[in-house]
Amino acid sequence: MRSIGKLVPVVILLSLAALAKKEFQLPPVQHASAYPNREAHTDEKVTIAVEPYTSDLKSVFSTDYLQHGVLPVYIVFSNDGDGFLELAKARIELILPDRTRIEPFTTDDVMRRLAGSPPRRVQVPLPTPIPGGRRPRAKESREEIEAAQFKARAVEPKSSRAGFLFFDVRSANEIKRGARIYITGLRDGEGADLMYFEIPLDSPAVPSNP
Repeated sequence: MRSIGKLVPVVILLSLAALAKKEFQLPPVQHASAYPNREAHTDEKVTIAVEPYTSDLKSVFSTDYLQHGVLPVYIVFSNDGDGFLELAKARIELILPDRTRIEPFTTDDVMRRLAGSPPRRVQVPLPTPIPGGRRPRAKESREEIEAAQFKARAVEPKSSRAGFLFFDVRSANEIKRGARIYITGLRDGEGADLMYFEIPLDSPAVPSNP
């Protein structure tokens, strides 16, 4: 009985530890019109919103990606039309105030950055050092990144799809003023090209395009 009594606290601790390790959860998806940084094409019945995660990283992620020079951007596509919104050929770029264009990191790109490998981007001639920090566990970070990344190839009629894109930034200063997300290659369900979207990361609501 004494042995059993000693084992009970151990079992409880192990159970609590298992419960504490939760799988990554995306933020609740709202219609893109509910977010401050957005652009709506009313004639095409599409609204896209972006939300850079800087000060609120810990509310969603277990890793402080910005400390490693990686900016998570939450992106929401809302399709109010009656047909599919095709994303298979979409191109999404972060454009910095100096006009540097940055494509989203892949999972491997992010993992290399977390491991301290040299960055992929070389357009900026004088990069600032990335602050050091505790390196996250590789397996957990990879699972989190893969679960967070935006993967949708289309958006169904009258619905919204969301997820995160990860961009190479040297510091938060690169996104404070003048940075924007530029999106091209969207098509409607009949294959017709949509107008491009250009959404500032630091502004209140963006006026709708006619």
